[in-house]
Amino acid sequence: MNSAPRLASWRAWRVPAAIAAPSRSPGLSASTSTRWLMRREERELRAHMAATLRGASFHTVVLDPVKQMRRGVADLRAGAGASDPREFLRSPQG
Repeated sequence: MNSAPRLASWRAWRVPAAIAAPSRSPGLSASTSTRWLMRREERELRAHMAATLRGASFHTVVLDPVKQMRRGVADLRAGAGASDPREFLRSPQG
């Protein structure tokens, strides 16, 4: 004879599951639509950054606009004799 306590059957969980499912559904759809909108916005921002980089420099191939812009600014700093980012903005008298 089986003396171990038996877990509740599926029938006991049907009503709570039926109540919980619709309440969870709006949250899932909201997070999915938010994620989709954020990905779309990221693509648009990256395209804008790439266009700005192409317009501001001689780069025709843009793989990572943020990295390429940072490298370009670092090259400008080095060319101006300023290695510290704050030095790039200071005036020669100050």
